[in-house]
Amino acid sequence: MKKVIRLLSELKDSNHDLISEKWNYYQEWNDSVFLHFEIPYDLLIDLIPLGLELDCFNEKCYVSLVAFTMNELFPKNLFPIDYISNFHEINIRTYVKKDHKHGVYFINIEAEKTLSSFIAKILSRLPYEASEITRKSNNYRSLNHKKKLEIDIDYNIQDGVVEKSDLDIWLLERYCLFYVKNFKIFRYDIYHKPWSIQALELIRMKIKYRFGNVILSSDNLVSLHYSKGVDVLSWPRVNMSF
Repeated sequence: MKKVIRLLSELKDSNHDLISEKWNYYQEWNDSVFLHFEIPYDLLIDLIPLGLELDCFNEKCYVSLVAFTMNELFPKNLFPIDYISNFHEINIRTYVKKDHKHGVYFINIEAEKTLSSFIAKILSRLPYEASEITRKSNNYRSLNHKKKLEIDIDYNIQDGVVEKSDLDIWLLERYCLFYVKNFKIFRYDIYHKPWSIQALELIRMKIKYRFGNVILSSDNLVSLHYSKGVDVLSWPRVNMSF
């Protein structure tokens, strides 16, 4: 609870307009690996639901694979349960905007444990699905049999925090996500401190991730980095369809 109190105190001193008393979930996104891919607009636009606009940086579009470990996930007024609240996760996200809000849109979300995936899907109403995810020191591996998605990477983390470029800030500092269901657009707001990142050296990568005509590969991988993680508060979703 001390971490929640600290986050709420930071929130009050920030320029975010969230109502602190209405947060509904706490979670930690730890040991995060970010792989960023440059994707042509004409290929990516087919994956974006009607009502959302692709967000571009210097007229370029990106898809990011974020592989991390979720810890201490719990709803307000309850407490974390070890087996359910802690699991590895991979999300595939792109960058969108609506009504002057810049956020992310999840193309795919995978969680390590079937039960955690099921409960996360019920509670968040986001399209979580189970995948075989294992993590060792400097290795992250996932195999999604249902969709035939796979990643297996070996990497080294460089010592020391690096200064974020303008592109890094644009990719990382996103404080809402959008979800579309039954032609309704929902926004989920979050708060955390800005990401602190370290350089990441990719030793080996096997990747099979394809969605429509969007293929993630070493050929279009343009940026990568690591973060020890952030503590996060989230708020109930907002219907933006009105």
